[in-house]
Amino acid sequence: MSIIIYFGYDVSDVDSYQRVLTFGLPSGLILLTLLNLEKNGFISFPKLFLTLGDSSYALYLIHFPMMLLMNKIPQMLGYQFTAIQEINYSYFIIISIVITSIFVHKWIEKPIAKFILK
Repeated sequence: MSIIIYFGYDVSDVDSYQRVLTFGLPSGLILLTLLNLEKNGFISFPKLFLTLGDSSYALYLIHFPMMLLMNKIPQMLGYQFTAIQEINYSYFIIISIVITSIFVHKWIEKPIAKFILK
């Protein structure tokens, strides 16, 4: 983590090796450590995090189109946000996308996967 904090500001999009060494390697080590701690029973994660992890593919697929759509709705209605309203609306968008991805995972992705595996 300290590597990311120390070197992270100097990483450019052009130098992919530096990005991998600065962000990818420490993140991978953190993930590997957490997976080993969970496997050996030292930690457990709340069900909400496990559900969010299960629905991550649906989240990946729907986040961008849903974000674009939800950002256009106030514009289409001619509504102008104040700064605090814009922040609150951004939180609303994030929560809506996460909830929608969980629904998509449970009622679309899982049944399709179950059908295909039969």
